[in-house]
Amino acid sequence: MSMIFNLREATDESIRELLSSPQLTAEFLSGRPIAARFLPNRTREPSRQFPAERDEIDLDKAWHGIHFLLNGSEWEGNAPLDFIVAGGMPIGNEDMGYGLARAFLSVEVGRIAAALGSVSGDALAARYRPQQMTAAEIYPQIWDDPEDDALEYLTVNFQKLKEFCQRAQTNGRGMIVWMS
Repeated sequence: MSMIFNLREATDESIRELLSSPQLTAEFLSGRPIAARFLPNRTREPSRQFPAERDEIDLDKAWHGIHFLLNGSEWEGNAPLDFIVAGGMPIGNEDMGYGLARAFLSVEVGRIAAALGSVSGDALAARYRPQQMTAAEIYPQIWDDPEDDALEYLTVNFQKLKEFCQRAQTNGRGMIVWMS
């Protein structure tokens, strides 16, 4: 089974609601309407629904390679560039596939977007060391396969990540991240 890193925009208000009612997380992330059975007061209509927060991307299996190139480490790093594997606020205790969903408020997304914006695709590519990544067991361990264009795979997904974080920042939104 593949480990896919997902990101979804969320308003700070929605993030606070998920943190206080984590049982809503799976439905929020699925994009389905929130079922009334999960609402705190089941006898009346909810006072509000989650806004249509649909900007979502996934980094496929490139997430670990991107983290490694940004931080020079398998699992360590410095905020805000370590956000793929660390940081944010854990939401509840429900496993979303490979761990808990984590929330980053809009101010944190602003810091992440600024940090990612300072790293060019060329600078990221200059950090690419396929043998070192293979030795460090960076998922999905395709780095020294001559038939895979792993560097292009990483740079395309890195650009997609930068654009997503920039849009979230522009929209004044936070984000929810999870591994499925």
